Amino acid sequence: MWETLGHDNVIDFFTKVLANERIGHAYLLSGQKHLGKFTFAMELAQAVNCLNTDRPCKTCLQCMRISKYIHPDVRVFGSDDEMLISDNSQITIDEVRTIQVESSRKPFEGKSKIFIIDNIESMTIEAGNALLKILEEPPSQVLYILITTDISRVLETIISRCTVFEFAPVETKKIVDYFNQNLKEKSLIDLQYIAKISRGKIGWAMKAIEEPNILSSRESNLEKLQTLITENVTTRLGYVEEILSDRTHSLKLAIEQIELWYELWRDVLMVVYNLPELLIYTKFSKNLKMLAAPLSAMEVIKCLKLTRSALDDLRENHNVSITFERMLLNFPVLGKI
Repeated sequence: MWETLGHDNVIDFFTKVLANERIGHAYLLSGQKHLGKFTFAMELAQAVNCLNTDRPCKTCLQCMRISKYIHPDVRVFGSDDEMLISDNSQITIDEVRTIQVESSRKPFEGKSKIFIIDNIESMTIEAGNALLKILEEPPSQVLYILITTDISRVLETIISRCTVFEFAPVETKKIVDYFNQNLKEKSLIDLQYIAKISRGKIGWAMKAIEEPNILSSRESNLEKLQTLITENVTTRLGYVEEILSDRTHSLKLAIEQIELWYELWRDVLMVVYNLPELLIYTKFSKNLKMLAAPLSAMEVIKCLKLTRSALDDLRENHNVSITFERMLLNFPVLGKI
């Protein structure tokens, strides 16, 4: 029983492949964060090794051991999830060597050995070339499931050795329906709002339901951004310094903030076009109207382009601080709201 929400085309494909026992040796799951790629990868690992006919059953010993990350034939690399084997989101050459050695061994208790490699786009060049050699001559009874949030940064030669599946945002209605069926203790209004602002990212929506501070933190950040638009250069630069104070996670934090800027400007544009029904952050409709009042559509579109350009630059490893500052300093300075 697949629990992955949405992505019906992917689930249908693998249901048929499993029924015909024609599983491939390497698959690449591509798409934004929080769309369910890792959840699906774990379910595919369960389905491949499942002992029952309706796969994945989630109840047999194989499925249960995989779900608890204790199956000896299923290894996970490159994820920053504290439950998983690798605590480093960048795949190193040593980890690929481990994969190579373990690939040569027969499964210990499952039907296949499975390697789930997350954040494949952050793999070092040396590690990427080593992985390519494995994919070129894959051993039998081994499945490689690669995951990326930015396929443009994955080696073309690796992509060519995999069957690629694009994961798109899940329809808001599907998320709301899922919440209504499984989280009845929550009010419909909360569920609809969270589903809407998730923008199809079911993983984020689930976390926001389980951890209310995630939603409150996002709304607090959004309020801060709205205020920042009215502030001078010194205040804006101070904001960048504050965001990037954690050097270890500066890139991740910068991308998260700029994505939020993009959503803010997108909502401002909807107000300019008088399309309130398309707003994401409906709770801030009053402030959004005040921000939009002095701006033309072209000015807002320029701001959207600045944020998109900044995101592209960061994903191409441009300097984080300079990229962030350049974007902010090119935003208009508006009156107080």
